[in-house]
Amino acid sequence: MRISNWDNSGPANWDPKQKAPIDPFNTARFNVQPVDQALSGPAYQQNRSLKQAAVPVLVLLAFMWGIYIFESVTRIDLTALLGIHAGRMSSLWNIFTYSFEHLNFPHIMNNTWPFLILGTLISKEGQARYLWVSLAGTVVGGLGVWLLSPQNSVTVGASGVVFAYFGYLITAAIVEKNSSQRAGRIGVAVAVGIFYGSSMLFSLIPRADVSWQGHLLGAVGGVLAAIIIEGNEARQLKAAQNQPQIFPPRH
Repeated sequence: MRISNWDNSGPANWDPKQKAPIDPFNTARFNVQPVDQALSGPAYQQNRSLKQAAVPVLVLLAFMWGIYIFESVTRIDLTALLGIHAGRMSSLWNIFTYSFEHLNFPHIMNNTWPFLILGTLISKEGQARYLWVSLAGTVVGGLGVWLLSPQNSVTVGASGVVFAYFGYLITAAIVEKNSSQRAGRIGVAVAVGIFYGSSMLFSLIPRADVSWQGHLLGAVGGVLAAIIIEGNEARQLKAAQNQPQIFPPRH
């Protein structure tokens, strides 16, 4: 979510006691598996339960909700501290913090469910992969917000990372080279598109209180992550297949 006309005294056009209209997505493994794991089949077919996959996602969500609860209890507003102030050099570091800050209960709640569902789908392929995709969405989306948002605006919210998850899942299905994995990825991509596609596209429409920059660049971060990750995995798989087999000597 974006707050326009921000100064040091707080947002000029936003009253924290009032509920602003909230958009459902308002504001984003560069690891390569070892060869033996890469050859063992698609990550989402490995023995990794949804409960295990959800752990890193829930950790990040707990951090977001912890900040929200702290602000609600203490009445301390951290928007100015954690949000991205467009174009300010002193706020460049906020690309790593803006995703954890939310304006009110509807804002954080509407980001929580897609963050949990899409994030868990990625984490099922590996925790390191999930963290790298999250980082890609955070950095690319945050830089887009910092560079392209209107002057005197402050942007907060996790929807840029949500868009990164969406972009990753769709792109991974397109660029997947392994035929045995492609079917599963396409199934996931179709389900994600059915449930979230229209909302995602609607959230890219420029509006005063919506950071389309964070949404669009967050999705770009997810797309880039998928291309790099799948490319590395394909190269590793090809190298492993070309390795000569070594058999023990017979006596």
